[in-house]
Amino acid sequence: MVRPVLALLVAVTTILVAEGVPSPYRQPPPRNATLWYYKKILETVRGDQDIAGKGSLRLKLNESCLEIIERKLETDVYEGMKMLDAWGKPGAGILDGNVNFYGSYDECLAVKEAKYCALSLINPSASYMIPVAMEALCLPEECSISSLSYDIDFLLYQLNSSYVAVGYCANDEESLSPGAIVMVIVTAWFGAMIVFGTLLDFYRQTYARKRPTLEPIDRPIVNDQLQEKREDTPLLNDSTVRVKKRFKPLKVNSSLVLDIFLAFSLYKTIPTIFGTTQPPNAIRCINGIRVLSMFWVIMAHTHVWLFQFHAVDNANTVVNELAPRFSYQVILNGFFSVDSFFFLSGLLVSYLTLRQMERRRKKGYKFGTFPFLTYYVHRILRLTPAYAFVLFFFWSIGPYLGNGPYWNGVIMNINDTCPKYWWTNLLYINNFYPKFAEQCVAWTWYLANDMQFYVVSPLLLIPLFFLWPLGIALLCVGLFFSLVATGALVGAYNLPLNAFVSFKYTNFDGIDFNDVYYGKPYCRISPYLVGLFLGFVIYKGIKIPVKSRFVKVLIYGSMIIASFAITFSVIYGIYPIWNGHIPSVTENVIYLTFSRFAWGVALALLVFACHNRYGGWIDTVLSWGFWVPLSRLTFLAYLVHPIVLFSVIGSLRGPLHFTDVTVAVYMIASVVLSYATAALFAVVVEFPLSNLEMAIFDLLGIAPRTPKEAKKE
Repeated sequence: MVRPVLALLVAVTTILVAEGVPSPYRQPPPRNATLWYYKKILETVRGDQDIAGKGSLRLKLNESCLEIIERKLETDVYEGMKMLDAWGKPGAGILDGNVNFYGSYDECLAVKEAKYCALSLINPSASYMIPVAMEALCLPEECSISSLSYDIDFLLYQLNSSYVAVGYCANDEESLSPGAIVMVIVTAWFGAMIVFGTLLDFYRQTYARKRPTLEPIDRPIVNDQLQEKREDTPLLNDSTVRVKKRFKPLKVNSSLVLDIFLAFSLYKTIPTIFGTTQPPNAIRCINGIRVLSMFWVIMAHTHVWLFQFHAVDNANTVVNELAPRFSYQVILNGFFSVDSFFFLSGLLVSYLTLRQMERRRKKGYKFGTFPFLTYYVHRILRLTPAYAFVLFFFWSIGPYLGNGPYWNGVIMNINDTCPKYWWTNLLYINNFYPKFAEQCVAWTWYLANDMQFYVVSPLLLIPLFFLWPLGIALLCVGLFFSLVATGALVGAYNLPLNAFVSFKYTNFDGIDFNDVYYGKPYCRISPYLVGLFLGFVIYKGIKIPVKSRFVKVLIYGSMIIASFAITFSVIYGIYPIWNGHIPSVTENVIYLTFSRFAWGVALALLVFACHNRYGGWIDTVLSWGFWVPLSRLTFLAYLVHPIVLFSVIGSLRGPLHFTDVTVAVYMIASVVLSYATAALFAVVVEFPLSNLEMAIFDLLGIAPRTPKEAKKE
């Protein structure tokens, strides 16, 4: 970090600023010291400079550009000084990491015919092209920053620096692109459908003269596949609330067209989202695990992205003082929050699918016990529409959701990656192609992994149902190959314990931790397989085979203690790394090979104890009804929370001073804003399209279960 900082200070600050600073050893300034100061800056950027003993290097702005600035100083002193005053200048804390000199974005744009530009130092070999240091310039609109960027590149080459200079100018009055206009029209169409559908539903209810009341499910309106398959991924909830209608239904021809409009009615979507009723036999404790894991994801990303986008002025303090703290390991190891989702996904896919196969067998299905068609079609229809909407929203509308000195660094990859690779997201292969850092919506690597796990799950579920010893054996074989592949990759590439550890000890340029290990399904499937096994155990009704309640309490209590001990070991296992211990290759291999499997085992022990009602107050907290609505929003919260964070961080006007209190405020705000945005997207897109899916299935003749079957469940 020190070398690029010194390079920037030598190449930019010394050239553009230092020569203009008044000094008692120089000729005394005239009466107007401020005007003298800015004229000295112009003299500096006009001449030849000898930098670090490397000889005379001509570093200057375009001559016509300088003339325009001088003319402003002569004709309108205040406007000219505002332009130069908006330039970035070194402040206190450079040795602490305050090396991004953002200047005053709004002051620059307030100057007539001026634009905010910046020169950034980029490490071309890094996974993410994020500025290491930056210098802001406020230039006339006629000026170009490209020539200065070229000169800085030449200087860095002379200084034997591996960094390159990248220049850009902000465009605060950019008009909407064609893609953004299309997305606005699509969003407006969804809004119009909601208004019309709600009014239509209101008219029907008013005509019937009785309003619906929110009560537990009395008449399931979905088929036996969809009743519980509202959640077959951990970001989606398996519990839905339906409106029990006390009035007699109107004798109206319930056509598909009518169902399409009513699918968007707020009378359907809002009770479904915010109700707390769950279907019988639901694994209730997973709601708390799901939501708390999502909170963990958002809070970790808030920390990481504030640091990653250089939105803090004390980065060195964060690395050298905050990161080694014991309490901070929860943030540094927040990666395991995603493994919780993988575990929950395997648990629910196994539990719900095996129960559905049991129902189909009882109905007399011989060769169609496994519902291949609805298994895959429902999954695609359940996830892809909302996923696609968020993807295209981010691609087209994202660049207009903020502005400021950070904004270009936050959204700089959208226009380069999304036009090329958006289709890989919709095919759920973006964790293989393109590179991890080149994905259109990079955080959806999780959805690609989860879909791939889901696609191959029948290879284990069918044997588990018909010949469970074979299924268990195949599951163990899959786990074995996953662990072997993970260990081999970690050892072969000498991968760090996580992406942050490499910043402290080793230069891993050329080896992308995310590409090789973090985003690959064969390295991440172990907690999913543990979830599949637990789902089978719960489906079979397997319990501790003892009658004594005291012994049961002792055994289940030991499971919970073991669960917390394992999670504690996994999260805090790398604590010594941040306090002087340099890990060996063997330590890296052992930790990365078994830590995620151990995480899945820990969650399995906890869920098994809680589901059998031996979790005590832990089960009470995790099964609290408060989590149910939030758990229904978790899928969209995962999709939209980076967009919220990008808008918040990218719109900052200057760096924050990273403290516990400051970041805690931003974390809480990020969680609230992310779930509020998720609720809006759920009402507008996800749940109306889910209702539409059910209407289509009903049209195809897939009958719902009877109330008697629902009560038995």
